[in-house]
Amino acid sequence: MNSQTRVIVGNTLFVVLTANMSVVGIALSFYITQEIRGLTGQLIVLGVALVMGILALAIHSILRETLLKTSFNSTTVTADYSKQIATILDLNQLAQIAGKALSQSVEATTSALLLITEEKGAARVDVLVGLGRVPTAPLKLPLKDTFVSLFADGVTTKDQLKSLEATERKWLSRLEMEVYTPIYDGEKLSGLLAAGKRRSGSYGKTEIAFISALTDQTSVALKNARLVNNLRTLYTEMQSLNDVLAYSNERMKDMDKVKTDFITITSHELRTPLTQIIGFSDLLNMMGETETVPGAELREITENIVKSCSRLNEVVTQMLDVSQADLESLRLKFVETDVETILRGAVEPLASSITERKLSFTVQQIRGLPRLNGDPKRLSQTLKHIIGNAIKYTPDGGHIDVSFKYIARDPQRGEAIEIVVSDSGVGVNPKYLDLIFEKFFRVGSTSVHSTGTTKFMGAGPGLGLAIAKGIVEGHGGKIWAESPGYDTEKLPGTQIHIILPLKPAPFTATTKSSSAFIGLQVDENTPDIKV
Repeated sequence: MNSQTRVIVGNTLFVVLTANMSVVGIALSFYITQEIRGLTGQLIVLGVALVMGILALAIHSILRETLLKTSFNSTTVTADYSKQIATILDLNQLAQIAGKALSQSVEATTSALLLITEEKGAARVDVLVGLGRVPTAPLKLPLKDTFVSLFADGVTTKDQLKSLEATERKWLSRLEMEVYTPIYDGEKLSGLLAAGKRRSGSYGKTEIAFISALTDQTSVALKNARLVNNLRTLYTEMQSLNDVLAYSNERMKDMDKVKTDFITITSHELRTPLTQIIGFSDLLNMMGETETVPGAELREITENIVKSCSRLNEVVTQMLDVSQADLESLRLKFVETDVETILRGAVEPLASSITERKLSFTVQQIRGLPRLNGDPKRLSQTLKHIIGNAIKYTPDGGHIDVSFKYIARDPQRGEAIEIVVSDSGVGVNPKYLDLIFEKFFRVGSTSVHSTGTTKFMGAGPGLGLAIAKGIVEGHGGKIWAESPGYDTEKLPGTQIHIILPLKPAPFTATTKSSSAFIGLQVDENTPDIKV
């Protein structure tokens, strides 16, 4: 007869016998009250009821020790359990095998393995479900808490939990466990094997003794499983650290190449205008000696000298700007301005290059945006570098789009404006999306380097995006790049995103600006710009 059948038969017999005794007791009481009246009759009826109650308890006790009593061979179950957990090195699997053993032996409906771990002056109790539905939220408590000392004393039942703190009692009550047996690692309490309600009756001395024996077997297996689990965690951390080191090494190689490229590019960038200046100066000197200096030729020579000096000054200025950005010493003059002013200041110097390269340039959603506090000159410089970069890496006939969006509630910056510069160029390898904002970094080989600032793939000293990043971050904003990849044939393109807060913090206002750039009037009726 299995346990469920025994329970059904036992409970049925108890109900039937109790009902019969009740009928007999009622009939007997009625007869006595009819035959013997007064106080004597009432006392006799009370005595009969007492005898009937005692008989009911006796019947229940007999049934509990026969039909309701758990029937299992503790030696056999313990031996089987010991064999099953001998090779178990997984904590969750260990909890499940223990739960199965408790179900088959003492008829537990739920069980759990509670792991106690010391961490930085506190103890953490984790729940591993063995059987049934058990809440798994962990418990954290002080290391020298009454929780640990209570369970360290031996087998504990739910009735003994009253001495615990309210938080601990509430946490344990959610587990709905009846018996807790301690698991030791040496002299230290390392866990608890908890058993929930039984399918038949409550836990007696026999069941509790068996759970204690099962717990002793669990102790060694738990120690081994925790060691393996700690090794796995350590291995995972080492793998993660190795990945970080590999990434750092790869980045160092890239940055080392950047330094080499910088020397090559800077030499080229500086030597080219210097050579032109020296050449034209020698030519002027020769013309001066022969006293033949035609006006038209003199104008052309001086224009070339000025152009070379301007290019030389631009390279030196970029180096100074990027060094200031690196030291967080960029001088920003915050005034109230608008995106139209900033954009026009960026596009005006590039208009001829856009036309020359036959690029389609559009600006979207620029009207109706709120004004913002910032340095209009520096922000125009930022957009100039980004748009100039898009021109360099977009083939002739391609397109560049600039769009604006108002953000009412940015999580970190409050009200803000997002600017997106998109191009149909060669794109960027995803592994370089962060590096392109590092100073001196450039995509492509230095062998194709050209001093042309907007020539396709001509590149430059690799300072523009680094300066842009410094300026944007100096405004309390954020800048990043997105691209599906680098391909000179499919031309996947690149998107540069900028988020600028309307009111950077800290903000130091000076005076309001009307228009920072001469010749570009801005009003609310200004249409979207197309070049």
